[in-house]
Amino acid sequence: MENTPGSRHIRLLDEQTINRIAAGEVVERPASIAKELLENSIDAGATAITLEIREGGIDYLRVTDNGSGIPAEEVRMAFERHATSKISSGDALTSIGTLGFRGEALPSIASVAKVELTTRTAGAEGGTRIEIAGGHVEGLRAAGSPQGTTLVMRDLFFNTPARKKFLKRPSVEGGLVAEVAAHTALARPEIALRFINNGKTIYQTTGNGDLKTVIYLLHGKETASELIPVDGSFSTVRCKGFVGVGNAARATRAYQFFFLNGRYIRSPLLSAALEAAASERVMIGKTPYCVLHIELPPECVDVNAHPNKLEVRFRDGYPIQDNLREILLTAFPRPQPFAPQPPDGEAARFVHLKQEQQPLRPVKPQDEAPFSPSAAPFAGFREGISALMPSSAPIWMGEGPADPPPATERPANPPKPEFFGPLPILIGQLFDTYLLAQLGEEFILIDQHAAHERILYERFKAALGREGLSQPLLSPYIFHVTPKEEALLLENLAHLEGLGFQLEAFGPSQYRVLSLPMLLGQPAVPGFIQQLLDHIEDVSNLREEDLKRETLIQMACHGAIKAGDRLSYEELRALMQSIRGENIPLTCPHGRPVLLRMTKRELERKFKRIQ
Repeated sequence: MENTPGSRHIRLLDEQTINRIAAGEVVERPASIAKELLENSIDAGATAITLEIREGGIDYLRVTDNGSGIPAEEVRMAFERHATSKISSGDALTSIGTLGFRGEALPSIASVAKVELTTRTAGAEGGTRIEIAGGHVEGLRAAGSPQGTTLVMRDLFFNTPARKKFLKRPSVEGGLVAEVAAHTALARPEIALRFINNGKTIYQTTGNGDLKTVIYLLHGKETASELIPVDGSFSTVRCKGFVGVGNAARATRAYQFFFLNGRYIRSPLLSAALEAAASERVMIGKTPYCVLHIELPPECVDVNAHPNKLEVRFRDGYPIQDNLREILLTAFPRPQPFAPQPPDGEAARFVHLKQEQQPLRPVKPQDEAPFSPSAAPFAGFREGISALMPSSAPIWMGEGPADPPPATERPANPPKPEFFGPLPILIGQLFDTYLLAQLGEEFILIDQHAAHERILYERFKAALGREGLSQPLLSPYIFHVTPKEEALLLENLAHLEGLGFQLEAFGPSQYRVLSLPMLLGQPAVPGFIQQLLDHIEDVSNLREEDLKRETLIQMACHGAIKAGDRLSYEELRALMQSIRGENIPLTCPHGRPVLLRMTKRELERKFKRIQ
């Protein structure tokens, strides 16, 4: 066959190029290297492992273990492609009990980095050290070593600069390595795992086998104290671990940790089973937290559906979802049978109020006595009814500075509000969620959360760029962060400070909030900070203007009255006054309607009083 212009001859690639291509399947970034090396240490029977990184693991990554080690005569072979001690034939692929088996990790890493491995087996007189750079062996000699293996990787992608350009900033890459380390700690509480970042020990697990202790160390006291234990089996599925609902629920699935036969996986199927079992115990918009260890017969699952084994296939329509849901349902206490209680006074939500025959008078701050946090009837008003005052009254609640800033001057003739002309007649509250009001010949239903959220959002937006944006807390709030959360938090610290937050490090894996945006008032700080951390990875990808908008929406949403918050008449009245007094759009920042209207004529048609 003749060669035509542009044609290419078929030829075999050299070994070095083959290794670099294979490396692309295994070595994506420092986190993938850490994962492979940690799995090798576990498979070697290690009971203590140290993972250390510098500059996100790009410049330096070390894994040291006390496992079985590699015999001196096999050290060089360990860096040959497809060499492994974990399987001996193709038939074994369907019943793998180890975490890794492909035999590609070490040669792939060594082909794109500078690697030094030191190892010694039990009973050996000394250890062995091999040095490889870019796939070339540069040294192999005897060396002193404790039992186990230490692998040091330096200068990742030094010989493939095009691939190095695709790595993210060291703080982001380090956060991803930290996430891998956390998965290992949660998967193997019986292993003492130490994680070091830029010379600082971030955490060290005890290796005592207590999963809850590891959760406490990684995710903090608040999460650990809310957990519900799970321990059961159904059919051939066995499940043990913890589930968090209520206050422990999070805004994303990033805090759902499933371990199948010891391996961390992501599975929409398992998430769906968890969320179905916890559906009545988690607020809308939240997902349950979990750390669940699931055991299945190896032949029921294919772990090779994903190059990094993060996703799996269940064979032959195996009913894992139904079986897991049945196990989880037994972990939750059975709800009490519904027993309605007769309304009494303030508990009756649709009430006839004497004041309803009179138009609402403007509510002045001095007319109302602020209530303490324990007396506040719901989390949306943190410490004062002034949270719902028109913007002529500063929103200053709880523990703030001694001298709050003066109120902003309002124009003598403000524009006619879009919402109402004359004052409506307030009737009451329905389902602890909606305000009922009458305005002339119209019946009005107001979503209390949507309305208050829009009010706060407009005030926050107006406050951007003003001096005195923050208010200090008399009692700073201390919160726990995971290593990945800390990396993302530090990246976005300047953005958060620009919005009025003041945060500072406060011990290992802890930060404290010193100040909050002034117009946020006194929010439920723990829940607000949790939401901030849940969404902070998304925040880091936004443009400056988008960042501000998204953060303001979160602030408004989590500082606002919630559906289900029971309000006193004074609070209902104050909210109505704010709605009337501020020219707000008729949707919340997420686009949901704030109110619905129905005319008297439409209502009479519904009751067939007129045609």
